[in-house]
Amino acid sequence: MGRIEYGRRTGALLLGLVVLIFGRAQGQSLDYTLGLDAGLIAATVDSLPLWLHANRLGTVDQTGANGYLQLAGTLRGRLHGSWSWEAGARVVGRRAPYATLFFPELYAGVSGRLVRLWFGRRAYEIGETAGRLSMGSLDTGLNATPLPKVVVETPGFLPVPWTRGHLEIRGYLAHAGSTIPATRAAPTCTRSFSTGA
Repeated sequence: MGRIEYGRRTGALLLGLVVLIFGRAQGQSLDYTLGLDAGLIAATVDSLPLWLHANRLGTVDQTGANGYLQLAGTLRGRLHGSWSWEAGARVVGRRAPYATLFFPELYAGVSGRLVRLWFGRRAYEIGETAGRLSMGSLDTGLNATPLPKVVVETPGFLPVPWTRGHLEIRGYLAHAGSTIPATRAAPTCTRSFSTGA
């Protein structure tokens, strides 16, 4: 399957989900966020220091000066009962030695009281981290553009029955694939974790 065909299928799937969600959400209030970010990153050497390009989802080209414009937004709504939906996107236009326009994040999902399902590219750290102060998650990081994936997880820690709240569990199962030619030898990966507290 070619890159263009994959992009068309992914775009059609996301468009279909958005149409389905908006069709169900008519007459309901929608929550949204929208942000615009522009910047210039430069150094006096041939490549940027680590702290100027780290934890940016691959949006900064580390081989030289960068000018970028980034637009990000999320849209949330309620379905029936305890179910809700969310869709989000971040598009970046970059002027650098390797100029490009791309989506580091593009996802959609539904969430209930006990389970959350989402698919697409989404920044996600596994485990407890100290945000931008730490090296990041031991399992996943924010230095590269996220792979497109399908995720089934619990929305946070859930109490285990009959333990009076002394034991909680959290679960995560993801299946990711890549259309990058260099990774086609091993095109998919499945990752899961479970923690208790």
